[in-house]
Amino acid sequence: MLILGALTLAVIGSGQAQAAGGGRQAADQPVESVAAQPTWDSSQPRGGCVLNVCGTVKNQSGSTILVTTNWCQEPGPGMPPGPGPCSNNDIQELKSGHTTPQKTDFDGYKLSKRLKVTYDGARPWDVHEHCKGPGWHKFETSFVVTVSNRSC
Repeated sequence: MLILGALTLAVIGSGQAQAAGGGRQAADQPVESVAAQPTWDSSQPRGGCVLNVCGTVKNQSGSTILVTTNWCQEPGPGMPPGPGPCSNNDIQELKSGHTTPQKTDFDGYKLSKRLKVTYDGARPWDVHEHCKGPGWHKFETSFVVTVSNRSC
């Protein structure tokens, strides 16, 4: 009887741990964290996915756009001055009708013309539509950005 009780507790305990994590990593497993990185300054990329939430771009513009996985205030050698991708290695093409890969955090996108862009955050009141001009644009990890084919 004592052995049966111990086995029951072990099974219940493991089920509760899985339910509490929602199928994600258990609390005692390492999680990628900004705090674990060295002190950030304006020339270093920061971030990544936070609690399985990643910056995402959906391209519905009708043409290919560029997206970046790292954003720097002062990009490295060979990059244009001012805020933008940290290096050419961080830039990818995103074809029309495609969405950036899951579990990869994207930090910015580049438009070639003025378009309507929707920012959809974690909370219902975080939905905003913007008119964005040509160039690189940064967004936060908690947003899904949809680039439309509507000019403005």
